[in-house]
Amino acid sequence: MAAGVVGAGETLAADLGAWLCFEDETGCNTRPHKARTWARRGHTPVLPYWA
Repeated sequence: MAAGVVGAGETLAADLGAWLCFEDETGCNTRPHKARTWARRGHTPVLPYWA
């Protein structure tokens, strides 16, 4: 952000000590992904993921 260019939302957030988080259309955010997994007792489920 350029020095001296602050909107009303950023000023209010700074006064409150709040965080501003922006999301794009992909839906990436800072919250952890939570999902229920099902497997037989004693067998850890293996989940595929993409890096």
